[in-house]
Amino acid sequence: MQLLLANTKLEEVIYFFTHRGLKDQNAFGEMGKRKAILRKSLEALSTREAFDCYTGKGILSIYENDLRSAISHFKYAYNMTNHSVSSSMNYANVLMLNGEHTSAIEIYMAAISNAQNDKQVFSDIFKTLCPYGYLKEVEQLREIASIELNDEQERLLKIANKTSKFLSEISVPLEIFRFYRTLMDTVFYKYFTFTSDYREETQCDLSRSQFSTTIYLPLNESDESAEFVLGQMNDDFQDLILTKRRECYSETLSEFRKVSERLNYYFGLDYSYKHENDNQQVA
Repeated sequence: MQLLLANTKLEEVIYFFTHRGLKDQNAFGEMGKRKAILRKSLEALSTREAFDCYTGKGILSIYENDLRSAISHFKYAYNMTNHSVSSSMNYANVLMLNGEHTSAIEIYMAAISNAQNDKQVFSDIFKTLCPYGYLKEVEQLREIASIELNDEQERLLKIANKTSKFLSEISVPLEIFRFYRTLMDTVFYKYFTFTSDYREETQCDLSRSQFSTTIYLPLNESDESAEFVLGQMNDDFQDLILTKRRECYSETLSEFRKVSERLNYYFGLDYSYKHENDNQQVA
């Protein structure tokens, strides 16, 4: 996802906390100290430059995996700018990441209505909705924007259509497919910054009624921590499934488990990945 920002005085926040790559998880390390200093600086802006203050605090909250606080901060900026396109995208992106898809999509549609010729805004929304199988919403997006799809977007849409059709054939509700997809993004962005991208591969095995997705991390064998991060992320993903399925499917747990047997999700290492300035693709 791309974080859209106004031209503010928060260059340091943007520079250190919206770059692509792994987050610094050490609370007492250099980035931890920097966050504390910047948070104080942002608070000092709260009366003079409230938009800068709350946008900056939203960025820091995402970096710290505090989505509830990020939502609160971006919502404030969204409301105080009368729903500007950039603040709308910030707010909708974090809602989407938190699993609040209906609210996020409503804001996305309003944003593209106010930026019908903006190919970047269109592309960001398109790339967010397609992997979740929101095909009707993608069609609505295209109707509002009247922007022709490029080759990569055509490819993504073809994959989304194929996925949706296959899930229907093996009797997997889109709701459960999206449940797992949201959890994968939650874990990915726990470890990687919000502007990071990944490569994705899907497999549809009709003979075994199995749908598989592998998200390849933007790391390679030269990264000393790659294997450790991969193991942690797959463990976190399994733990999150156990927690969230009790919250969301406690009354239909047996049916949920039955459907889940047809779905496989993994994180893997992208050994072809090259650092920085490479074009990341979702396959």
